Amino acid sequence: MIAINVNPVAFSIGPVSFRWYGLMYAVGIAVGLLVALPYARSKGIGGSKLTTIVLWSVLAGLIGARLYYVVQQPLGPYLSEPWRILAAWEGGMAFYGAIFAVVIVFVIAGWRMKMSILKLMDIGALLRW
Repeated sequence: MIAINVNPVAFSIGPVSFRWYGLMYAVGIAVGLLVALPYARSKGIGGSKLTTIVLWSVLAGLIGARLYYVVQQPLGPYLSEPWRILAAWEGGMAFYGAIFAVVIVFVIAGWRMKMSILKLMDIGALLRW
């Protein structure tokens, strides 16, 4: 058996701990944006619009991932202490919830910004939330 004992906390600043998976989320989002930006410009979607959509998508993706995780768990503890629903530091994110939330953001952003939703989905495939 191979045991890999990696500390999940990358570093701490005072009482705030930064975990490896959180840092990888940030790196993935940044690299995805850098890759998708030239492609988005070639499709007629400017950098400021894409950045706005990405910021909303990141927020919605994190919330969606957490809510999807919570729905898959026994709900008793969450109903007795509702604040734990948002307690992501306790662990638990589900990828599919992020995808569902980001698709909703793309649909709303496309409608509000009068952009092609299919183009946004195409660009979003490059971002790979």
